[in-house]
Amino acid sequence: MNTQGHSPEASPSLRRILAVALLMALASSLALAQSKADEQELIKLQQEWRAAIERGDRDALNRFIADDFSNRGKLKSKRAKQMVFFGEVDG
Repeated sequence: MNTQGHSPEASPSLRRILAVALLMALASSLALAQSKADEQELIKLQQEWRAAIERGDRDALNRFIADDFSNRGKLKSKRAKQMVFFGEVDG
């Protein structure tokens, strides 16, 4: 016992607070690591996308673009994936 009549060991409340603080610090570091991994994955995908465009690699571009992709052109007509990216008209 110390001079104030208390045991020098941490109280259960203090242990609980320390455990929660430790878990929060661990969770924060894991979230940061995951966001860095996500960022690196997006950079990699962007580089692959650019390389596919530069090579004119239709198969690679097809993997990046959803089959049901569509947009509206300058004349407001709806255009499907094959027309937008490959200049093909649906048959």
